[in-house]
Amino acid sequence: MSKHLPLLAVSLMLGCGRWADTRSSDSSTKSQPPSDMRGEWVGYVEQFEFSDGSDVVKVAVDDVKANEVVARVTLGRGPAERPDQSDAGSPPPLELIVGIPLAARGTIAGQRLKLEVPLDVWSTWCTAQKPRAGRAHSDDFGCPTDGYSYRGDGGCSVSIPQQYGPDGGPVARHWSRTEEPFECEKLIWCNRLRMRCTCTAGACRALPPTVVRFDFRMRGNEADGSVNLRQGLRNVRLTHNP
Repeated sequence: MSKHLPLLAVSLMLGCGRWADTRSSDSSTKSQPPSDMRGEWVGYVEQFEFSDGSDVVKVAVDDVKANEVVARVTLGRGPAERPDQSDAGSPPPLELIVGIPLAARGTIAGQRLKLEVPLDVWSTWCTAQKPRAGRAHSDDFGCPTDGYSYRGDGGCSVSIPQQYGPDGGPVARHWSRTEEPFECEKLIWCNRLRMRCTCTAGACRALPPTVVRFDFRMRGNEADGSVNLRQGLRNVRLTHNP
């Protein structure tokens, strides 16, 4: 048996060498982006419906350079244009962009494609808001600065701070608050303004946009992955239509 041990050792060494070379070649091949990923990928989000009642997702890959990907992402089927964003009330962000191709950028590493889609839906609405007159204890846009509440009777009110002296006189040494009625529709508008925009004395601009992120594994004409939506992480299935 001792005569065959050197041969066995040599065989194992050669075999390991061949196995290592094969893995290196296979790994190099997998690190390359799919050659046919340009074009349209169409599919759906599992267990989810957009505001139009559909679950459709389209990813149009326009360009791939090195590991950088430029694409357009469409969530849902329609409408074909962005709805009006009036002071009377604007729908949530996803409802504003359903059916509209959105610019997306990402990276491809091996079979993994990661895309980011900024939902820059409030820029137009925020910049359109102008200062407006308001009552005392309001900011430049007429919104209350000292608190508000929605009453159980369906009405709304705002807090008005008042100063008084130790004997009730004009010397301001103590604070109290009174509640005054306020228009509920105006409070709703003020909440939208504060949640979506940042404002100075004379103008508003949108806060940094929400970003929808996709993470796919590309295999042939199929792409399986996930997307982060307001309702949480959802699975996405796409098929390539060159």
